[in-house]
Amino acid sequence: MTVHSVNYSEDLLRAEYHKREPIRKALQMVKQKYDVQDWDIVELGSGLGHNLTIFSQKNRVTGVEGLKAAAEEASARGTPTISVDLQDKIPLESGSFDLVLCLDVLEHLVDPARCLAEAHRLLRENGLLVLNVPNHFSLSGRLNIALGSGIDSIKLFPEFDDWKNPHVRFFRHSSITKLLQERQFKIDADWSSFFPSIPLANKLPGLISSRFGRSLARWTPELFAGGFFLISRKLGIGGK
Repeated sequence: MTVHSVNYSEDLLRAEYHKREPIRKALQMVKQKYDVQDWDIVELGSGLGHNLTIFSQKNRVTGVEGLKAAAEEASARGTPTISVDLQDKIPLESGSFDLVLCLDVLEHLVDPARCLAEAHRLLRENGLLVLNVPNHFSLSGRLNIALGSGIDSIKLFPEFDDWKNPHVRFFRHSSITKLLQERQFKIDADWSSFFPSIPLANKLPGLISSRFGRSLARWTPELFAGGFFLISRKLGIGGK
């Protein structure tokens, strides 16, 4: 088995908890929209287990986390979690889950396609994958790059030098949707507009959550979505 280092830490997982509230709200909406009950659910890159807690009542949840200390802490909190490199084969049975979560994980992996292949393998026929990746190349990010921001155009990790930034892959809306298609997934819903990224939005507090901001993100997610939140279905043999 190839050993890959995990470029994250428990301290970062704890520090980002409040920043990830919009993701948890979106997951609550997923739970309601798809009536998630009596499902088998696994999260790839489950951290300290906060996302799975949303689904833990009336469902069976499993975490998969590359950071051993985080997996142990999540398990101690009541979310069963195994520690496995997400770019290796995951020791869980094929076709045994109704829902796979993979949220803000692929950008940390050298081989994100391998992780999506595992997500496909783990899902039952017609199962759901809920995925999010950040957009470093929104209009705000592009302006920051032009002004000399460096690789972290959206200032997620200002304390890190470029050469050790935790993100090693960078996605546009077109590239993540293409990757999903190549890994035999069909997009069921695109909620990227729930996370608008508008230049100078901090100076216009109502804009980012307004109908106008969401309309821009829906119209051109490449430029105006802060992340790409996609709900996809597993396709079977022959793309069916």
